[in-house]
Amino acid sequence: MIFWIIVLLITVYVLAYFFFPKGNFIQEGLTLPIYLWKTKKVNTQYLKVQKYQFGSHRQQYYLWFASNPSVPRRNHLIIYYHGGGWQFGSPEQFAANAKVFVDLGYEVIMPAHRKIPFYSYTSIREDLSLTLKHIKSQFEEQNRPIPSIVLGGMSSGANLVALMHYDQKNLQEVGWQQNQFKGIFLCGGPLDLSKMWQSPSLCFLGRSFRKNALLKASPSHYIATKESTPFLCIHGTKDGFVEYKASAAFVEQLKKVQHENISFHTIEGGTHLDIGSWVHTNNEIRKLLKEWVLKFD
Repeated sequence: MIFWIIVLLITVYVLAYFFFPKGNFIQEGLTLPIYLWKTKKVNTQYLKVQKYQFGSHRQQYYLWFASNPSVPRRNHLIIYYHGGGWQFGSPEQFAANAKVFVDLGYEVIMPAHRKIPFYSYTSIREDLSLTLKHIKSQFEEQNRPIPSIVLGGMSSGANLVALMHYDQKNLQEVGWQQNQFKGIFLCGGPLDLSKMWQSPSLCFLGRSFRKNALLKASPSHYIATKESTPFLCIHGTKDGFVEYKASAAFVEQLKKVQHENISFHTIEGGTHLDIGSWVHTNNEIRKLLKEWVLKFD
């Protein structure tokens, strides 16, 4: 059985790289099983984690990973949203993402949210607010001051943390301030939805692709005032799931109101899953992320 699984994986890999070019969503889809297999192989059994429910729905929760006690504890908390096109995955399946930062000494909160196609942008946006409210209440119950926070996300998760951070009006409504976030890093994110192809995943906006709905779900819509939060964005020019220009256009817009602490790393020929490879491989992207996060301590 194992032999045939290996044969199947090799076949998928060959098909992806020899019959479909990079920059194609089919190529990304064919290599996804390999990516998930490599991620699953990462040892996360030793991680200490607690689950907190912030709503009545089964997907309204977050996992709170304790920092690794064998390394010095860091001063900042990391809130990280995993990817999955707003419809797939769970924090448990992407614990390997948290592990990278836990092993640096950080506490990591990884939220879930209600998913499309059963729930639209409105519900997902509400879950972002409920998450922040609940995190705040947990620190109050523990009689701990809320530490400075670094936000991070991959793919659709990058879209969500950008919405969380740049929608300053909503932040104030839930009792937070933008200056509580010391940095934000985004990997392969759909940050300007007007630059995206109308993929099935965009149904999270609702029943139609109305311009108003597109604006509300697009982080680029909220860059209207002076910004100062240190920013890191990583994207590949051959991303077959999230178009490169969806990040590039966002960065150009951000530069108009923020003139420093902006890092945009373009990975020439990099696919969507190449950008996410830091989760399972100790490569240059992981090194970049670790160095960037650590500079806040």
